[in-house]
Amino acid sequence: MITLKENPMIPYEGMEPFIYVSYSRRDSEKVRPIIDVMHNQGYRVWWDEGILPGEDWTKSLVDHLTRCAVFMCFISRSSVESHYVQQEVYFSVKEDRIIIPVYLEDARLSDSWNMMLARYQHIRLDRYDTISHFVELLNRTPS
Repeated sequence: MITLKENPMIPYEGMEPFIYVSYSRRDSEKVRPIIDVMHNQGYRVWWDEGILPGEDWTKSLVDHLTRCAVFMCFISRSSVESHYVQQEVYFSVKEDRIIIPVYLEDARLSDSWNMMLARYQHIRLDRYDTISHFVELLNRTPS
């Protein structure tokens, strides 16, 4: 029998401003608790689990990147090697989104990543005592 978790966190779908979360799948265990806290604190958050079975995932990503108010990119050694994360960053820079780079760990950025993200204040997750403390910082994000 297939069961669903009670009160699963569901990626936001709607017309209100929302945060698009970009990350490497290899970082899911680190990123998912952050998404959960953001969701529980009332943030509208979309991540790739919002892509429906059989849906054209590239179209879905572009649609959500085009409509998001804030692009949050979790940076790690895995994400800087991800072609898909890099495409999402390029697109968000081109679309002039508010971009919040969040470092999960020390990761060496290529020159192209440095060029794309140099103008944005980054956040180092390891400087916060709790995920909730980190999420509180989002209240001061420019809109």
